[in-house]
Amino acid sequence: MKPSESKFHVDGDSKPKAEGSHSDNPSRQPPTNSRVKAKPQYIPFKASKTNVFSNVVINSLFGLGLYYLYKDYQEDKIATAKARGTVTIVHERADGTQFKGSQSRTSSFLPKMSYRDLSFVTVGFGFLLQLANMAHVSFGKKSPLYRASVLSVALYPPFAYYMYTLRDQKAVK
Repeated sequence: MKPSESKFHVDGDSKPKAEGSHSDNPSRQPPTNSRVKAKPQYIPFKASKTNVFSNVVINSLFGLGLYYLYKDYQEDKIATAKARGTVTIVHERADGTQFKGSQSRTSSFLPKMSYRDLSFVTVGFGFLLQLANMAHVSFGKKSPLYRASVLSVALYPPFAYYMYTLRDQKAVK
C-alpha cells in the first residue's frame, strides 16, 4: 500500500491524522451564514424576558449586599483610626448587637440596622430569589418546590424585619 493511498497522513514527527478531520485548522471550517437563526442547543429552558429580569434583580441584590459590606468595612476602618491612641473604659459588657464601628441606621420603618445587617438581608433575599428562579426553570410553575420557594421569598422580608426588631428590643432591655 502506497502512502498516498492511505486514509492517514503523517505531519513531520506528529501522530497520524485522519484526512477528514478539520478540527485543527479553523480556515477549513465551512463559513457560517449570519442570517441563519438556529436555536442554541445548550439552553435547558426557554429564555424569556421575565427570566432576564429576575436575573437582573438577583444580581442587583448581590451587588447591593457587596456594597453594604464595603460600607461596613469603611466605617470599621474610620472607627479604628479615630480610636487609636485613646483608652475607653467600659463598665458593662456589650451584648454583641452592635459591633465596633458599625453605626446603626435610624429610620421610622426599619429597625436599627448596621451596614453589615443590611448586607446580610439583601444577599439572603437574593439567594432565596435565585433558588425560586432555578426551581421555576427546572421544574415549572406547578411544582411544589417552586411554590415553596415562592412562599419563602414572600415570607423572608417580614421575618427578617421581625427578627431585627426583636434583637433591638432585647438590646434596649
